[in-house]
Amino acid sequence: MQKTKKEYIPAEVYHADPAYSASDCKLYKKTCPKVFYESKYGEQKLEHEPALKKAFRTGELCHAFTLEPDRAKKAYGVCLSRSTKAGKVQAEEMAAKGIEPITNQEYELASNVANAVWSHPIANKLLSVGLAEQSFWKEDKETGLTCKARCDFLNGDTIICLLYTSPSP
Repeated sequence: MQKTKKEYIPAEVYHADPAYSASDCKLYKKTCPKVFYESKYGEQKLEHEPALKKAFRTGELCHAFTLEPDRAKKAYGVCLSRSTKAGKVQAEEMAAKGIEPITNQEYELASNVANAVWSHPIANKLLSVGLAEQSFWKEDKETGLTCKARCDFLNGDTIICLLYTSPSP
């Protein structure tokens, strides 16, 4: 079967697809078949450490602000501190409108990363033409398993991966 590509699908749809991803392979290798099976197909999903969840969120925000700024403007909004009554109300109102509340600190970080990337002449050139968050599926001939992959950005036949690392303390 030939590889298939969908122009754009939301991350939630991609992640919900039962095809096998690189993350699935890493989990299988790191654990055991039973733990992998329960995590992928069972009701027992593996929870990430809080620090890892924060890193995933930071990565998602940096990706969105850098690679999909139009989507980011609609999907995220700065919210007052949710430790206050006003902030909790504001967050609920935003969520009801489909806007994910983020802190001012998260907004500043994601905006600064996006600005830094777009200010770099090579990155600017690579990201000026192409498509963000592209998903691919392919059936493996040997196993018959459907595999999937999602790249950050595709410029012709060049795959671009945007990685964020936090500064050293």
